[in-house]
Amino acid sequence: IPTREQVRSELRFLRSLAYYYLIDCFGKGPILRETDPTDAGPQDEASRVELYNFVVSELLEIEDKLPSRIGYGRANKHVVRMLLPKMYLNSEVYTGVPRYDKALEYSQKVIDEGGYQLATSFVSIFSGDNDISDAKNEIIYALIADPFVSQSYGNTTYLVNGSLSSD
Repeated sequence: IPTREQVRSELRFLRSLAYYYLIDCFGKGPILRETDPTDAGPQDEASRVELYNFVVSELLEIEDKLPSRIGYGRANKHVVRMLLPKMYLNSEVYTGVPRYDKALEYSQKVIDEGGYQLATSFVSIFSGDNDISDAKNEIIYALIADPFVSQSYGNTTYLVNGSLSSD
């Protein structure tokens, strides 16, 4: 049974992941914290550097609060360690300071300690049963898309629109 701290850490990871996309796509945006009053209205925009520092500090703080294994489609320690190298690889663009050594350090942690390995069949990664096949050993963070848990048109809309040309 997950502890309150573990659930909060998973939620903080999801927020960090959303901020990663915000930083990468738009370069700025508001930082919202649990301590902010709910009726405060719109927050001031934070710079790309402020967002970067916030996300990295969040990830470093929750890294050891999550278990190594938790379940399919859930954020664990290695999922956090997967997002950190993405942040560090882009650090020079986001902040002007390269951090390739940190990107290598956290990538190596995922490789050495994560227990992940390549699936025997590439197709199995994209199959509906990738949660029970050997593909689950390759997938670091699964976005669950099945007819039982996540019923929506979001995934198919993305796939269809992703194949359309803008020309």
